[in-house]
Amino acid sequence: MHNFVFKSIVDAWDTLVPYIVEHGHPVSPRNLDTIEINNVSITYPKPTQYVFYNPVRHLNPVFHLVELFYFLNGREDDLLCRYVHQMENFIDKDINRFDGSYGPPLYFGLARALKYLQLDRDTRRAVIPILQEKHLMNTETKDMPCNDLIGLMIRDNKLHLTVVNRSQDLMRGGLYDTLEFQLLQYMLAKALKLEVGSYNYYSFSLHLYKSDIELCLKSVGKTEINEKAPDFTFQDVDAFWQYCRKMNIVIEDPEVLSLADDASLAIYHYVKRKKPNHIEGIYTDWVNKWLTDTEKRKRR
Repeated sequence: MHNFVFKSIVDAWDTLVPYIVEHGHPVSPRNLDTIEINNVSITYPKPTQYVFYNPVRHLNPVFHLVELFYFLNGREDDLLCRYVHQMENFIDKDINRFDGSYGPPLYFGLARALKYLQLDRDTRRAVIPILQEKHLMNTETKDMPCNDLIGLMIRDNKLHLTVVNRSQDLMRGGLYDTLEFQLLQYMLAKALKLEVGSYNYYSFSLHLYKSDIELCLKSVGKTEINEKAPDFTFQDVDAFWQYCRKMNIVIEDPEVLSLADDASLAIYHYVKRKKPNHIEGIYTDWVNKWLTDTEKRKRR
């Protein structure tokens, strides 16, 4: 068992990369060479970081925003491929959708979990299962869900969130998933007029692909730390507000009513590949840096 407590995703990245390289053991599921550690428990007591800017690990600055709201709309189509072309490797091209999209289970499961939380603040039933029998029965699928279960719990007037997964690639899926689910936790807490509690994570296999290790080690210590909590309002994304209306939740918090503007502008400028004229917030700032780095790479 490997237990960790981190202040931020930057702290986690700089610790886990060398830890996996030093303590991990080699395995090759589906003939993919990896180094993994097993039965990993991670806790973020106060998750407050919602961006990850690292000039070496050139993370897409808007993908986790697009993916989160894609899920909240219950989608499983090819929209994500427009933002990360490698996603085409996982889509079922016969039906043009992702077999393992979190969209349908999260769309229906989150509404049910919110009802439980509203009816009983001490409930232990606000659980969203993602991995389903149909996923396990399809041995040919390219898109088996990595995250299997999400749990929500209110304690001490704080909303705590727990994620359980069977497998997590730290470099690829791990960074995006952590940003997405911590962001979801923040938004739900604000909507329910609660404080943000701990973000908890358990993985059967946390790993790095051997082909990524050199880049990951070079990126350690290079991340820019930005612990400013986001100001949030996603005007172009309806799913979260629809949930709130269904649950009779009124959004009044000014923080929740300004992050979407920032994120919406960031997505717009990313798609247009056009630097923002001025910085609106943490996401437009991230896109600006991402585009600057991309220009530098092209000039080399």
